[in-house]
Amino acid sequence: MRKLLSTALISSAILVSAPALSESLKFVKNANGMQEYAQLTNLPERFGTGEFTLELWIKPDASYPVGETPWPQNPYPKDEDAINQHAINEDQLTNWSDLDEEPYSWQGWWWHGNWLLDGFSRNYGGRDGSFALQFYGGGRLRWFFDDGTGPSVEKGYVYSVGAYPASTTPSLLDDRWHNVQAVRRWSGDKEAVLELWIDGALIAKTELPTRVDMQEKFWKDWGVGNPPGLEGWFLGGEEQAVTGTHVDYKWNQFEDYKGLVDEIKFWDRAKSPSEISQYQQAVSSEGNTGLVGHFDFEKLDQPARHLVRDNLNDKGIMSLHRWQASYFSDEKPPLTQSK
Repeated sequence: MRKLLSTALISSAILVSAPALSESLKFVKNANGMQEYAQLTNLPERFGTGEFTLELWIKPDASYPVGETPWPQNPYPKDEDAINQHAINEDQLTNWSDLDEEPYSWQGWWWHGNWLLDGFSRNYGGRDGSFALQFYGGGRLRWFFDDGTGPSVEKGYVYSVGAYPASTTPSLLDDRWHNVQAVRRWSGDKEAVLELWIDGALIAKTELPTRVDMQEKFWKDWGVGNPPGLEGWFLGGEEQAVTGTHVDYKWNQFEDYKGLVDEIKFWDRAKSPSEISQYQQAVSSEGNTGLVGHFDFEKLDQPARHLVRDNLNDKGIMSLHRWQASYFSDEKPPLTQSK
C-alpha cells in the first residue's frame, strides 16, 4: 500500500501529483450521513448527448447478509419524524436489501435497495433527470434512468432496467468481480432502448419513446435548485444519505454500497453486443473508438482531499469524500489485456 502525501502544508488550490496507484476503490460500512463517497461533477462532454455506454467493474462485499431493510414503507409515511426514525435502524447499514417491489407499482418502488451510483439531477420545477445503479432483491442489480419521459409523475418518472422478479437474475454476492455495462441504443426512427449487461450477458432492456440529450437537459447544469453539494454523480451511496443533506426529508436512511469499484469507462456510442461480450478484455476488438472518459484510479492528486483524475480528460476529476488510506484495495478486476 502506497503512503499518502501529507496535506497539512498543501494549499487546497494546488494539485500535487502522488505516486501511481494500482488499486481500486473500497466502500465500507459507516454511520448514516458519515459514509465515504466519490463525487463526479463533470461528465465527459459527449457522454449522454446521443447513444452511450457506461462500463465499470464491481465486487460487492458478500460478507454482509441479505435481509429486511424496513424503510421506506407502503403507504409512504408523511410525517417527517416517522421517516427519520428509521435512520437509526442497524439493518439499514448491515444488510443487502431483500426487497423486490415491482417496477412502477407505487410511488416509492425505486427507494428499496443499496445505492451503488446515484446520478439524480434534482432540478426542481419538473426537471428531475436521473441515472442510478441500485442493488435490490438480495444482491441483484438494476439501472434507473429518467429522461423526463418516464411512466408517470405518480410513479416517479423513473424507468427500471432490471429483471423482475429478482429471483430470475443471479445475485452478485459471490465474492467475484463483475463487469457492468449500461447502454442506450437508438431504435426505430426516434426511439431508444436501454440495455443492462452483466458479465457479457444482456440482463434486461427497456424501451424509451424519445431520445433526450441528457447532457444538455440535465448534466450541463448540475445542482440547479439543489442545496450546495448535491450535484453530479455520487458513487458509493444515495446522494442525500451520504452527504447528510436535508432536502424534502432527512433521507439518510438509504442503504449504501459496500464493496470494490474499478475501471469506470464512458463511451459516446452504444457498444455492439459482440464487443460487450468481450468484457474481460481491457482493450476490445473494436479498439477505444468513442472512449471519452476512463477512471482506473491510478492517478491521484491530493490537496485538502483525494482527487482522482480521468485518464482521458483533464477536466474530469473525481473527488473522494471522507476518504482514508484503508479505503483503497490492492485487488483489481481480472482484465486479460494491458491497458
